[in-house]
Amino acid sequence: MGERLAREQRRLAAVVSTDVAGYSRLMGRDESGTLAALKVLRREVIDPQIASHGGRIVKTTGDGLLLQFASVVDAVSCMIEVQTAMAVRSAAMPDDRRIAFRVGINVGDIIIDSDDIFGDGVNVAARLQELSLPGGIAVSGRVRDDVIDRLDARFEEAGPQTLKNIARPVPVWRWAPDTDTPPAFHRHAAIVVTDLAQFSSLMKRDEGATLAALRNVRREIIDPRVARNGGRRVKSLGDGLMLEFAESVDAVRCALEIQVAIAERYAALPEDRRVAYRIGIHYGDIIVDEDDIMGEGANVAYRIESFAEPGGICLSDTVYRQVEGRIVGAFVSMGERRVRGIDAPMLLWHLKPGAQTPA
Repeated sequence: MGERLAREQRRLAAVVSTDVAGYSRLMGRDESGTLAALKVLRREVIDPQIASHGGRIVKTTGDGLLLQFASVVDAVSCMIEVQTAMAVRSAAMPDDRRIAFRVGINVGDIIIDSDDIFGDGVNVAARLQELSLPGGIAVSGRVRDDVIDRLDARFEEAGPQTLKNIARPVPVWRWAPDTDTPPAFHRHAAIVVTDLAQFSSLMKRDEGATLAALRNVRREIIDPRVARNGGRRVKSLGDGLMLEFAESVDAVRCALEIQVAIAERYAALPEDRRVAYRIGIHYGDIIVDEDDIMGEGANVAYRIESFAEPGGICLSDTVYRQVEGRIVGAFVSMGERRVRGIDAPMLLWHLKPGAQTPA
């Protein structure tokens, strides 16, 4: 008994319980895609926020998490930032593919047994999670009272609720992100920038045919490969595009597929009439503002695209180190180059489609 008591500790803590709304439906539709998306969300959004707010992951619960925080303010602030980032990130996705978490937060007495936690504080958080709307947060009245004057957050009263296995009704309050004016937020991503080589001369030669070729390449070659590799088209850049991918390896694989397909389609044309793209890829910090992106990751990709040969790909050293050994192709060092708007010289790499990396 003494050993058991020694392992158990009681303390007051903020407890967070999360799960994925409609998890079974998402898995039934695309199991591998859903699991991959959840891994990315954990790595890029959820886990960094938990760490920065001083929380710990007690355990995974199937499609959810059980978290513990010493501060209820940190717990609520963390989950608001997570849910806000999730809302912005998934805004452009179809409803039937959107991943949304339900979150319940309670503060109360918990029992710590080794690495696990138990008690009413945990049970109430789990029940509150079931009352949360997808993408939102449900908190107990005690949590709301503790944070209302310390966080810039608006909670809507849901009234006293009878929770399973909880003796007394619990006052419940709900929070939801302001999806009308979502704030900008940071994340890391692989950014691809494309540009049509000799665009001006092609337009002078035959404007109509050049514009038709651009439309066909985007519709028939670029868009399907971007979707297949898990990316998204961010915006048009004149005759080019800016694309976003969660992983460098997906961005590079997609760029290679695009370049090979374009080269095959226009191989029979004379060189001065040939459609050929230059592509630049960088992995770094980006700022997401609604559907647009900006920041270092986007700026570098945009700048280094001009170093690529027509039909080739220019990679930052960051991307090269992430894909080395995972992508088949001839990587050739371009040495350090001065990139406009970047203080220090950057080591760049040229990747030529259709060739093996020299041994």
